[in-house]
Amino acid sequence: MNIKKIQNTLWLTVVIVLLSINLSTIEEYTSFVSNNTFNTSISASANEVILGGQTVGFDYQGDGVLVVSKQKDYQRKKDYILVGDIIKSINNINIYSSQDISSILNAENSLGKELDVCVKRNNKIINLKITPELDVFSNSYKLGVWVKDNVSGIGTITYINPKTGKFGALGHAIVDGSTGKILDVKEGKVYDCSIVGIAKGARGAPGELHGVISKRVELGMVEKNTDFGIYGTIENENFKETNKLIRVGGRNLVRPGKAVIYSCIEGGKIKSCQDKSVSTCGHRASLTAGAF
Repeated sequence: MNIKKIQNTLWLTVVIVLLSINLSTIEEYTSFVSNNTFNTSISASANEVILGGQTVGFDYQGDGVLVVSKQKDYQRKKDYILVGDIIKSINNINIYSSQDISSILNAENSLGKELDVCVKRNNKIINLKITPELDVFSNSYKLGVWVKDNVSGIGTITYINPKTGKFGALGHAIVDGSTGKILDVKEGKVYDCSIVGIAKGARGAPGELHGVISKRVELGMVEKNTDFGIYGTIENENFKETNKLIRVGGRNLVRPGKAVIYSCIEGGKIKSCQDKSVSTCGHRASLTAGAF
């Protein structure tokens, strides 16, 4: 009899612990900062977000510059810059654009001298000693690399926090097509975008949205470019076309059932896509380049 009571007590303890885990998970996924009101016209509880589906344009300056190719003469050198590296600083001066590199390399006090170059390689910071070489055609010093410093592309808003304006455009990062590397964000903008075409997805080949970014209509700020998508803040209070609130929760609340995809697949209007009418949506990106 005592053993049975002990077993019942243990089962009750397990149930209480599991319930506590569920509640803490829900709290983790639904807690929002409420000290900044984004749109007071929407009455939302703490575990609700504005449903997305809007297509927007992203344009941001990188925190560093991405190396996408090298001149052949430099490829033979050891301990040098590699394709895929992100140049973070030269002589302790932060690098945010290709122009920054040229200015430092050709400054009067550094002409032809060895430089301290800090790069990010596979999420590790590496410090290199590099002496630029004179390019006789341009009569300027260069590192022998091609770099990209600016990112633009389009994507679909997944949700907007009605309390803070924080948004997520979930799916994947905007990456460089040649290296597959992610360029971190220094600063950037979110703009209005109109869809002009769709490349239908197929097995092994994701679809694409083709759109036109309107920089006349600024919607907010880009803050992060991650493996899971783009994050930032929507500052335009009128940007809530669906005006539809949905509940969010932890992964333990996910259950099999019917689902509806909301997306912008024509012009600028959000539509619900179901069954065979679903069109694959994704980010399309381009980066500006230069040789240094």
